[in-house]
Amino acid sequence: MKGGAGLRGSIGKREHGGRAPLYACMKPEFMGLLDNYLPRTAEILAGRYRLEEEIGRGAFGVVFRAVHEALGSNVAVKVLRPRVVDEPHVRKRFEREIAVAKTLQHPNSIRILDVDATLKGRPFYVMEYVDGRTLREVISEDGPRDVQRVGRVTN
Repeated sequence: MKGGAGLRGSIGKREHGGRAPLYACMKPEFMGLLDNYLPRTAEILAGRYRLEEEIGRGAFGVVFRAVHEALGSNVAVKVLRPRVVDEPHVRKRFEREIAVAKTLQHPNSIRILDVDATLKGRPFYVMEYVDGRTLREVISEDGPRDVQRVGRVTN
């Protein structure tokens, strides 16, 4: 198991019903190349959402600030990353994420506004855009939150 590749491949096989996903056998330096196939800023998704800037990136998705073309309002668009888009378990997780988010009704949670797919078939969903600091920025700039404040935000 030179460099851990065998371990990464075996974990992938166990999670994917006996077959390793494409990204499980790729060298890390090549995985980023797949992101060349992400939607780009200024691209318009579903004829409605013009991507303005990337605002977040995780293992499975990328979030963009976008503008609804007809309304002129800012929205956030989350698109699955190319390296995982064809993995059934990732798509199911993405669909569960949407289903759970659609049921949330709280002043401190965002609403899902739309669900669609890119011309290349990559699913995405559109959320309210909230301008402000991220939780990471708040904690690094202000320190950890006290229990009372966390309770006010979550209740």
